[in-house]
Amino acid sequence: MADPHRTRQDPGVRRLVQSIGLSRQFAFFLLVADTPRVAQEAFAVLEEGVAGERGEAVHLVQLEPYQAHAPIRFELLVDEVLAPLVDPTEAMASARAIVVIDASGAPPRDDDAWKLLFHRMNERRNVIAAALPGTLVLALPPRLEPLFAHAAPDFWSIRSLAVVVKGAPPRP
Repeated sequence: MADPHRTRQDPGVRRLVQSIGLSRQFAFFLLVADTPRVAQEAFAVLEEGVAGERGEAVHLVQLEPYQAHAPIRFELLVDEVLAPLVDPTEAMASARAIVVIDASGAPPRDDDAWKLLFHRMNERRNVIAAALPGTLVLALPPRLEPLFAHAAPDFWSIRSLAVVVKGAPPRP
């Protein structure tokens, strides 16, 4: 079971909060979380921690395609993730926004759809960087990190920071 206090104290999460807090323009970060619950805890820490670092309110905009759909199709990822990145909503187009693509709960059967999305993101990276004035965080399970690096090498290369966050080990 994940431990919110442990997530808050995780050195990677703390570095992520500090890095996002210092960024004042488009910046891309990678969060590799071993479970979706750990990712959700990290998101809450990010929102609160970055606001504290900056001394101003920030808001988290979560692109989470699994809310109503499973398994996921590539076309759905285009509609619910890529389209808002290239033509952001008003909430996403704020420098105070932390836009999170949450793939932390993606099951292995959806890897091909995510790989295609990562490839498309790579093709549109300059458009995305120009459209988003603030922070973009991609949250992945560990197995999707190398898939992202391979499918989106140019996007991978513009990341400001990549962190791995693990929950507490299970109790015997």
